[in-house]
Amino acid sequence: MGRQGEAITGFGLQAGYLMVLQTGSVGRCRLENGVLQYTTVNPTMGCDLPHTVKTVENNLVWCGKNGVYLLKSTTAAMENNVVCLSGKVHGGNRPGLLQALSQAETVCAVEDGRRYWVAADGQVWLWDHSLSDWDRPCWFYFSGIGAVDFFRDGSALYHVDKHGRITRFVRDYTDYGGGIRKVYRFAVSDLGGCDRRKTVRRLVVTTRSDTDTLIRLTYETDRQQRTDLTPIRS
Repeated sequence: MGRQGEAITGFGLQAGYLMVLQTGSVGRCRLENGVLQYTTVNPTMGCDLPHTVKTVENNLVWCGKNGVYLLKSTTAAMENNVVCLSGKVHGGNRPGLLQALSQAETVCAVEDGRRYWVAADGQVWLWDHSLSDWDRPCWFYFSGIGAVDFFRDGSALYHVDKHGRITRFVRDYTDYGGGIRKVYRFAVSDLGGCDRRKTVRRLVVTTRSDTDTLIRLTYETDRQQRTDLTPIRS
């Protein structure tokens, strides 16, 4: 079954076919006259992260080290039957999904009926398909979710971390009894001219929070990185 020389990384059902996902291709199978017939659907795009294959609104979705993909059609004649969903969050020159996938020891995914989650070493990228379609996907980013696997119990979603702790999401201002760490990066600014040196004498920061917050500022320039010695309490 499948193309020789390629590992099979997942199976799924779509449009009445048994879909076979391999590291570099996608194919379909159907039982005809007692014989299982295999047809290659896409010979160039496959799945190299086996535990991420899920069904989202009758279409297979999976994650690979090159991004998140959706099987739009099982027709072998279509060249664009596999489409990339995650281009907006790949990262480019900044940290993003592709960097996290390349460095993660464990990558897992889950579909909860409204959203497709991808977890990679404490970071989560979430496509909310109840708010957006595959052609214009709406992605959300979360940190501090150390999931190595997910499971569902009814409508409740749980994740398991590397310490064996089972966690579900609730509205709270603490995480395992401690603070919730969050990093926010401002966009790079050349302050009106990229070819001139500047001396920044003052930075005004305005914050607002719903609970006690401790903020540390780190400045990054072409020459150095420096963390402000005085934290901001909000």
